[in-house]
Amino acid sequence: MAGINEENKLVLSLTPVKAIGFQQALTKCQHVEMNTDSSYAELVQGTKGKDLVAGTEISSELRKILRHYQICGVNWMMFLSKYGMGGILADDMGLGKTLQILALLQCSHGQGTSIVVCPKTLINNWYEEVMKFTPEMKVLIPEGSAAQRKSQIEKLAEYDLVITSYPLIRNDLENYSAFRFRYCILDEAQYIKNPDSETARSIKTLSAETRLALTGTPMENSMLELWSVYDFLMPGFLASRKEFNEHFNDSPDLLRERIKPFMLRRTKTEMLPELPPKIQQVLHTSMDQEQLGLYMAVLDSVRKSVLDIVDKTSFDRSRMQVLAALMKLRQICNHPGLINEEYLKRKDMSAKLELFEELINESMEGGHKVLVFSQFTSMLKILAEVLEENNIQYSYLDGNTQNRSRTIKAFTEDSQIRVFLISLKAGGYGLNLTAADTVILFDPWWNPMAEEQAIDRVYRMGQNKPVNVYRLITKGTVEDKILELQQKKRDLFNAVVGENNDFIEALSWEDIRQVLL
Repeated sequence: MAGINEENKLVLSLTPVKAIGFQQALTKCQHVEMNTDSSYAELVQGTKGKDLVAGTEISSELRKILRHYQICGVNWMMFLSKYGMGGILADDMGLGKTLQILALLQCSHGQGTSIVVCPKTLINNWYEEVMKFTPEMKVLIPEGSAAQRKSQIEKLAEYDLVITSYPLIRNDLENYSAFRFRYCILDEAQYIKNPDSETARSIKTLSAETRLALTGTPMENSMLELWSVYDFLMPGFLASRKEFNEHFNDSPDLLRERIKPFMLRRTKTEMLPELPPKIQQVLHTSMDQEQLGLYMAVLDSVRKSVLDIVDKTSFDRSRMQVLAALMKLRQICNHPGLINEEYLKRKDMSAKLELFEELINESMEGGHKVLVFSQFTSMLKILAEVLEENNIQYSYLDGNTQNRSRTIKAFTEDSQIRVFLISLKAGGYGLNLTAADTVILFDPWWNPMAEEQAIDRVYRMGQNKPVNVYRLITKGTVEDKILELQQKKRDLFNAVVGENNDFIEALSWEDIRQVLL
């Protein structure tokens, strides 16, 4: 609400969320004063005390399990909830975000039904964690046909927690429309990073007293992704989308200061000093003449087609076609057989495959358990053949794997299974694979955060062995350029979320041009 007072000053009456969001912007304005409700004064007073939340009661059973930083995380979320605000729990992968949420829900037991929305593959993980740590909670997982789910959701008030997936929440949205949840929690909240997606628009209509987001990668490509998540958490906190683009796009420092109270991020280095070292290496390999000749021929063709299509339309409108063209180059770096099956009959067509075979045999001789990631399931099938030829037992996981839990359990518990082949998309989150101590990233991805999530399947709480990470890169190719672009994205992430003051733009047409040069 706004009005003009007797001194011709613009008076803004703001809720705590709006007040905090606009306070910095308004303090230097001579003709503006702020009126807030009493809860804002209480909030300000609360922040001056040593204990953000008085009377947060975590059960003695959980207190025995929770580390100090996790108890702090629960207190922080309780503080936000008390004053009607939301936030992002952005702890590094492996620091126990799920456990902190369950402790929070336990503290609020009996205050209403909460909902967790997560990727489909994590529903069982959440259920198992509930049964392990807070078995007193009554859990609903809507499943079956649309009619069956509707019938189940009609009784959700009888439950403490509803666990559902991003795809299902879109389909069942109408069934939730009349209900107000105690907590609405998004796991892997980067699923709503695109504000124009149907998923983001759907989820933002859910009603809840408190909204929270969990993600180790709160921003992957651009600052607008953060705006979308906060638009879910506290609509209006970062102003409108248009105003956000005008005021924050070139000001990462300002954005970082604005969101600082509403994002809790702890790293494994800080919180788990007992973790063994993580050693990362880039292993380069060079193509022989035949593979290189094929690569250069495709590069010339791709360069011409990409430049033509962007010239006729625009980079934004042709982004998918451009990335598809670049994918052919990346596939040749892995194995020419990915674009022409005739090359699969040849044993000497992939320099990287030869490097992989040497590395995997060394790892087996050293007694290691290894995770191998690739974006291409067709490449994983080729790697499986190499393992079979070398009599190495392995597990396999991609988006089509039917019994995910059984596959994971087999790798974790069977000492004879030494290698786990995993598609980056299917295995980048929701897995605890500390039985392994070696990670091979067979091909680089544009987004370094996806790679970090993959590595964190191994390097997390419970790991007691040094972890070796190998990135396999074909020298002098598009893969080298991808490593450079990854660093730019890391700089962007650090500029807003971390402590780095340098700001780098997200992936642009100029970046793509450099890849093709």
